[in-house]
Amino acid sequence: MPDARPRPPAPRSRPMPSGARALDLAATLIQAGDESRVLRRLAPLAALAGGLGLGRAFLLLADAERGVLVGRAAVGPADELEAGRFPQSADPAGLDEALDALTDDDLQGAAPDLTARVRGLALPLSPNCDPVVDVFLAGGSARFAPEAPEGDELPAGLTWQNALGLERFVASTVCAFGRPVALLVADAGFRRSALGPAELTLLDGLARVAGAAIEHARLAADRSERSAQLATLEELAKSAIAPTSLRTELALVVRAGTQALSCRGGVLWRISAERGTNAGNGGAGLVLETVHVSDDRADPLRQAAALEPLARAVARSRVARAVDDAASDSHLDPAAVRGMGALYFAPLVTPAGTLGVMGFFGPAPRSLSEPAVFDVGDARVAEAVIAQATAVLAQALMSDRVREAEVRLAELAKHVASNERLAALGAIAARAAEEAQHPLASIGGFARRVHRALGHDDPNREYVEIILRESERLERLLAEHRQFASLSRPRLALESVNQILAGALTALSDGMVRRRVRLLKKLAPDVPALLLDAEKIRQVVRNMLENALEQVPQGGRVRVETRKTQGYVVVEIASDAPPMSGDMLEQLFVPFTTSRTGGDPVGLALAQQVVQSHGGEIRVRSEGDWGVIFSFTLPVVDNADRRHSLDRRGVRMDRRNRFPAA
Repeated sequence: MPDARPRPPAPRSRPMPSGARALDLAATLIQAGDESRVLRRLAPLAALAGGLGLGRAFLLLADAERGVLVGRAAVGPADELEAGRFPQSADPAGLDEALDALTDDDLQGAAPDLTARVRGLALPLSPNCDPVVDVFLAGGSARFAPEAPEGDELPAGLTWQNALGLERFVASTVCAFGRPVALLVADAGFRRSALGPAELTLLDGLARVAGAAIEHARLAADRSERSAQLATLEELAKSAIAPTSLRTELALVVRAGTQALSCRGGVLWRISAERGTNAGNGGAGLVLETVHVSDDRADPLRQAAALEPLARAVARSRVARAVDDAASDSHLDPAAVRGMGALYFAPLVTPAGTLGVMGFFGPAPRSLSEPAVFDVGDARVAEAVIAQATAVLAQALMSDRVREAEVRLAELAKHVASNERLAALGAIAARAAEEAQHPLASIGGFARRVHRALGHDDPNREYVEIILRESERLERLLAEHRQFASLSRPRLALESVNQILAGALTALSDGMVRRRVRLLKKLAPDVPALLLDAEKIRQVVRNMLENALEQVPQGGRVRVETRKTQGYVVVEIASDAPPMSGDMLEQLFVPFTTSRTGGDPVGLALAQQVVQSHGGEIRVRSEGDWGVIFSFTLPVVDNADRRHSLDRRGVRMDRRNRFPAA
């Protein structure tokens, strides 16, 4: 019974491309322009009659990120029946026109079954796993047969026969810049004659031309990318002179850098001296300034927090760092940075120090076969962006310093004006004190004479005693006025601060007893002897104690304490008097002020000058139950040095008292 099944047509000879057509095929690939378009044209050019006309062709690409060789496209019949309907000849001009308009969907639709089968392939790019993969890794070409290879044929694994139905086939590697990019595989497409050395030579020539076309396309893409980066940097430079805030300008820099590098995100941290003192990281206390992520689904703050340990390391080392895979860096948690890809981090360095750190992550791969890393060109672009960010931060820092200097100048001008007014007032007060001295002495002298003439039971004796006390107080006040107006240099000698305090307390003990004031005394034994003017410091202590006694309520408490801390001797005189208002605290050390209640109107101002002439400071504050706390400091470390800077004649006068008798 005759076989009714359709028979495939008799095989025809394969037309070989002429030399002119070979040049046309090369031009078709070179003019493709884009790497994806070059790869898209390879399988049709190898299989169809208008190209090499080998019969069937398969294209596989190297996936550098996954480390596998994956199927991409196929052209040709899937079986013998389809081979009978497959065109055996074609107009080269028509093929060129069709390739110009070819899309991935068109390519898949031309051989859907075969394309689905080849896209199911994923072969590890490891040596000695598959003979075809070994040829690909070596960048070569060869003829293969799954069983009983003949002549120069190499054995092929069963994967090729089982997955694609290949028995005898040829394969050639497409290399670009010395690295294998794609693999072209071809067979006769169910024709009776297998592909021989001549067909392998043709396929190898097509692969070489494709490699050159890919190199040309990548160079063109790189030039275009660099041009776009330069345009971005130019716009960034123009924005630097625009009147924007610091945060807005830095956000613009990070966003522009991310776009110029075609990466997934960028982060900028500023170094904060306040956080650096408590961060335990060598002073590199980082504050997140801005972060830009191109993926709306990502959490920018979480990604910035995951990358911060590397930013701290870069801030400490002050050296840029490029990492091919974030998960491999020892400073980062692999689980937190998985999938971020390559990193480029660099410090923002100026001659004054490190201002911050900027980092970029996740560069886009330039091709499937190329790893997604920051190359030398990307590093240069990143350095330009980082230089812009450094300039912005440095300018902001300089502006802050200018504003601070302006504030200090304004305060200094105010202080100078106040000193000028005080100097004028002091001159007037000195003249007034000189003029009042003699009348006051006369009043006191006549009052004492009257006091001696009155009997003890005379009712006027009490009034005369009041006149005597007040006249003596006025004499003492005028003496302090004169001393404040013409404060002499300290007469230095080694003195014990604790002994000076003890003597002042003894002199005022009667007044404390009368007012039933409880004294809390804590004089530290480790307070050293200091080079100071004992009489002036004694006057300072007396003024503070008198002020405290006048303010403290009857039956209250006064605390006197000394201690040594951080190169200074600290003296504190505290009372549980009601706390002073802010206005009163500001006027407390201003001489002759009328806003104070009680206390000597010039004593505290004189005390402040005395302490400052000894290289110390005097302050007043409230704390807890203690409403008013006076404190002053005297330096220990520079005490001897200060002595040599003073007038040697004054020092020589006190030389016999340098070491007082015990």
